[in-house]
Amino acid sequence: MQDLQLPPAFSLPLSEPISRAIELAYERDFSHIPVLDRHRKPVGYVDVAKLKEQWEAKKANPDDKVSDYMTKFLRTASHPYTTITPLTSLSELEQFLQTQLFALGS
Repeated sequence: MQDLQLPPAFSLPLSEPISRAIELAYERDFSHIPVLDRHRKPVGYVDVAKLKEQWEAKKANPDDKVSDYMTKFLRTASHPYTTITPLTSLSELEQFLQTQLFALGS
């Protein structure tokens, strides 16, 4: 079996211009980009296809910040993060990905 050759993962700060987000997404073929706060805590993600639609419809400007276009993570006591590790079984991961778009690793 051949190993997957995935591009290195990356994230963006809240203040990153969307022009840079689009550029990086297409360079690395990413459909979603995690967004971090100033403490490097994940706070949301940018859906690249939706952002591109906004861009093409001229509803987004190159200098707009990713924070204006991101989907915020919902993390509360009733909606905690699910921890996925290398030890997580494939069946658990499959179940998780049936309801979630992607997972963040550390």
